[in-house]
Amino acid sequence: MEHVRALLRAGRWSDLEELAQHSSPVEGLHILAVLALARQQPKEALDCIQRSLELEASFSQRNTLAVCLLACGRSQEAADLLHQLLEEQPENADLWFNLARVEVGTQALRQALRCRPDWPVAELLLAERLLEAGECEEAL
Repeated sequence: MEHVRALLRAGRWSDLEELAQHSSPVEGLHILAVLALARQQPKEALDCIQRSLELEASFSQRNTLAVCLLACGRSQEAADLLHQLLEEQPENADLWFNLARVEVGTQALRQALRCRPDWPVAELLLAERLLEAGECEEAL
């Protein structure tokens, strides 16, 4: 999936489509789900990842499912799944960050930053949450 992330960051969506066509059915559907998320097509992404999960259920696919559920506004289902995934990988900063997108407060964000210090996106979201809570000094 690191190659997929690199192609996403580079905006090489047609390369991702081609990679999906030449991958196994499970991997191809997973790539298409990630691509649909990037294109802001959450329902299509959810459909692709659910079809891939019918064939195999890797950790990475279940994580993508949680992100798809978040994108579709199914926050409670996403939170439940993220809690399950965190039982398997409690030091996974991405899982904590995704959980922070669902849960109010700063606990999950703080955990994400413990797992991956100096993560600008998580730091900005934490500062925003702290400002919303009136904790201006800590936010700065």
